[in-house]
Amino acid sequence: MYCTKCGAQMSDAETVCPNCGYEEKIKRKKKTWIVLLLISIVLVSALVVSVVLGAILYGLGVLDFKKRENNAQYKDSYTVSVSKAQKKADVVVATVNGIELTNGKLQMYYAMEVVNFITEHYYELSTYGLKTDVPLDEQYYDAKNGVTWQQKFLDGALNAWHTYAAINAKAAEENYVLSSQMQQTLAELPESLEKLAKEAGYADAQTMIQQDYGQACSKELFIACMSDYYKAIDYIENKYSTDAPTREEAEIYFTENAMLMSLYGITKDMGMCVNVRHILLTPADEKNEDGTYSDADWESCRERAQTLLDSWVCANGTEADFAALAGEHSKDPGSVSNGGLYMYVTEGTMVDEFNDWIFDESRENGDYGLIKTVLGYHLMYFVGEEELWFAQVSSMIISDVYDAIDAFVSQTKTQMTIQTTYKKIVLCAVDMNNII
Repeated sequence: MYCTKCGAQMSDAETVCPNCGYEEKIKRKKKTWIVLLLISIVLVSALVVSVVLGAILYGLGVLDFKKRENNAQYKDSYTVSVSKAQKKADVVVATVNGIELTNGKLQMYYAMEVVNFITEHYYELSTYGLKTDVPLDEQYYDAKNGVTWQQKFLDGALNAWHTYAAINAKAAEENYVLSSQMQQTLAELPESLEKLAKEAGYADAQTMIQQDYGQACSKELFIACMSDYYKAIDYIENKYSTDAPTREEAEIYFTENAMLMSLYGITKDMGMCVNVRHILLTPADEKNEDGTYSDADWESCRERAQTLLDSWVCANGTEADFAALAGEHSKDPGSVSNGGLYMYVTEGTMVDEFNDWIFDESRENGDYGLIKTVLGYHLMYFVGEEELWFAQVSSMIISDVYDAIDAFVSQTKTQMTIQTTYKKIVLCAVDMNNII
């Protein structure tokens, strides 16, 4: 791997760049393999899946803690030793319509909540009042209501499992059969994990998961949790036809909603727009006193960007690989969480160099390159262009799908309530310093 500050080559075992002493690469390393795993399936239906995932995954990493009527149901602390947690791993702590959640599986969901939150909000942890050197059961997420961070993450873990369990129970009621593609994905998941572990520099998948999520977690538990997620996604996408809207569907929607089109000023002569992915690398963490970067910082940034682009090209990188690199490296807060993707970009809305590259008349789907703007160096990947009216109508159709899915998930969870025995729950501490 390479240092993201100076571009110097580093071994997987190194935690500090030998050239400049920078540590950011290590701080963000942990999420790489899971991002790759998720993106590989997210891109199956790229236009809509981000919305679908928003409906299904709102329980993961969400900051909004819904206050319960009686916080007394929580224990002050659920933390036990790894050995005790393993002894109680098979104890059932929650059920949804006959589907059981054990302590072992809950530990995996809980660890995912902690790791995802800290990885995604590392530079904002102080804003949220979360300290990585203090146990989660000893610091408050909501001091006024007496809710600790451990209780917050536990609530998120239970909410996520409840979502998947309810959806999958509904699918079972309807005798839903997984798509052949999803059956293949699940069958290949163990092998995919082993491959990702090797690529990430781990001895095997078990080692990778235990190092990233804790000794009480395992490859089997991780696969079980991911299976919950994948099965729910497959059922939802089948139920709501979440493929990208076709031209014919957009034409029908446009005609049937003429008043709405008029209200929003959507016409068929609006011109073109583009979809593009990018990875922004900035010259340095700090600017000079006059608000500029030094020439040396700019050159270092260019070299890092070129090295990253070259490594992607040499590996015969795909759009999914590019998106994964964006999630790991990009400094653009507006697109880092969705693989560097900007959709429906119109001419004149981006900085000049960015605009000129994506609207070059010779630009073709799959083109890539490197450009410099006032913000830094951008690794570019051109996804494609389309008529603006079609893009906007597609977005409205997707929004309708989102609303329908969100309502369905909420209704299904209401019908299939979760029964939780909090007194039986035990959790192992997650080493937050290991995450960063």
